[in-house]
Amino acid sequence: MKNKKITTYLLLAASIIIWGTITWRVIKAFKKEDVTVGAIQPRPIVQKPDSAVLLLNYQDPFLKDAGITAASKEEEFNSPEIDLPPQEPELVQGPAFKFKGMLTAGKKSYGLLDLAGETIMVSAKEKIGDFYIVSITSEKIIVRRQGLDMELFAE
Repeated sequence: MKNKKITTYLLLAASIIIWGTITWRVIKAFKKEDVTVGAIQPRPIVQKPDSAVLLLNYQDPFLKDAGITAASKEEEFNSPEIDLPPQEPELVQGPAFKFKGMLTAGKKSYGLLDLAGETIMVSAKEKIGDFYIVSITSEKIIVRRQGLDMELFAE
């Protein structure tokens, strides 16, 4: 008899703990906390011209035409029928931050950047938005975006 009472009390305590945990998690999930979101700046849209031009004046390898001679093939490939558009330089938007200076702590160098009025500290091989920090010196910082290196000089 005594054993059944102990088992009943233990099961009752375990049930209360389990249902209390479930209730606490459900309440916590539905409780909304105010999250402050900083101002989001829209990114400028850069439209690049298509840099790929297809030259489709080759002979079909599966439809071999015996009537075409080697001389006519050379004339076909050497004829200036294809008018390629002039190459326009690719426009890459510069960074939205300014280089303020360099800070050295031991062997590590940090660059101070002014991003929308806020000063942040970055090190080499770090990424800020779309920009990758290549190197930092006391006079300038070199950032890379889309394979193009840009130098920002200290103000």
